[in-house]
Amino acid sequence: MKFILQYFKDHPTHVWQDFYDAYLATPCEELKNLYKPAKANIKPSITTLQGKLSEPNENVKNLVKDQNGVYSSPDLPVGTDLKITIKVGNDTI
Repeated sequence: MKFILQYFKDHPTHVWQDFYDAYLATPCEELKNLYKPAKANIKPSITTLQGKLSEPNENVKNLVKDQNGVYSSPDLPVGTDLKITIKVGNDTI
């Protein structure tokens, strides 16, 4: 209970859904939330990648969440030889 109260003290503009999404959502719910425009809105990135399926080299998009919970999807260099190096972990999905 103290954790919940501290969360709302630290994030006074957040609502219960924000807390739920951050700490209680199942992995499936978390993935569905990434499609929401108010969250990560990853659909445009996926659409962009779909358009590159016929290209000979690998393409990738990173999904990064900053300390304020804001998502971005920076472009990464195109891979070569059917390989690409990506960063994962911490705030990068």
